[in-house]
Amino acid sequence: MFQEAINNYLQSHGYNTINLKAVLFDMDGVLFNSMPNHAESWHKVMLRFGFGLSRDEAYMHEGRTGASTINIISRRERGHDATEEEIKKQLSEFADNRLGGVIVHARAGLKTPYMGDEWFERFELSIQEAKRLGLEVWIYDEDGWPSGFAGGRVPALGGEYCLKRLRYCFGAKNVPDGLPTEQYVALFRPCDDGTYEQTTAECINADTLIFYYTLDRHYVDLLHPDTVRHFIGFVHERYAQRIGQYFGSTVKGVFTDEPQLNNCGYPWSTVLEQSFEKNIGKALKPLLWMTAVDNENSGTFRYELWNTIFELYNSSFVKQLADWCGQHQLILTGHYPCEDGLTDQIAGSGSVMRYYADMQLPGIDHLGSR
Repeated sequence: MFQEAINNYLQSHGYNTINLKAVLFDMDGVLFNSMPNHAESWHKVMLRFGFGLSRDEAYMHEGRTGASTINIISRRERGHDATEEEIKKQLSEFADNRLGGVIVHARAGLKTPYMGDEWFERFELSIQEAKRLGLEVWIYDEDGWPSGFAGGRVPALGGEYCLKRLRYCFGAKNVPDGLPTEQYVALFRPCDDGTYEQTTAECINADTLIFYYTLDRHYVDLLHPDTVRHFIGFVHERYAQRIGQYFGSTVKGVFTDEPQLNNCGYPWSTVLEQSFEKNIGKALKPLLWMTAVDNENSGTFRYELWNTIFELYNSSFVKQLADWCGQHQLILTGHYPCEDGLTDQIAGSGSVMRYYADMQLPGIDHLGSR
């Protein structure tokens, strides 16, 4: 079967041979469609407890944790969250249906203060019950998603740690109103040969190419190693303090969810210049005009810039988390945004294949009823 599939691929793509270095299998939904069984289990278990959850609706909750789905249905039909006893009973039913474990996930509508004392009391209760039932427990490392902002704690530290997006325009009148001086990155004037050279604010006119960055105070700059250190301190270290005795046994690992690189154009960071010069051996700012203007050298520069961004993201975010997990007998798993297509993947998360090498258990997300 496999040889036939390989031969068909070679023929349809015009290749004579293929030299495979690795093969990745995503069993769920690719080799085996497990969703119908999940939907059937949800439907039957909820009926036993007097809840109405159709098989079709079960598909709509794909990707949620068990407790989150239970609470949504409980609020709808009973007007309140499920009690601890109700959650324990329903999780017991899932254990009886041979599900292997749970990811404890804070979702929208959470009433228990995230990472507070009550949160950890409930979390430890879940671990103890899971241990009794023979289930694994995995930590979901964020309040909602995307991972990295620690429920708002990291961006609250200041603009240095907030997400920055590189932008450009021609002429000062097109710069956003009220843009702080420190958010200007570089100014360029056109040369006769079609290239650009840096200039000063005193020389700005309608032809000046202006680079600046915008600041998103709702999310964080994952290119900055200090941002990720704060994230780990606020989240992962707190788990280690409160439930670390279960690490490597009932608590198996950490799921990180869609940590964002940018999702729209080039990201910016206060550490990007230094990293580019270290990796490429050239100053970054004098070359930035080639992100906006095409010439014979633009393609090479853009490749060098993206490659620097990807390496910085990998060392700052992925490797720091993976190293922390390894030191605490945990497995790092999770997935990245826009991973299912190369075009969106570059701006959304970068080069995901290189990140997988540092994760103990690489993952991919493919939601839907397909």
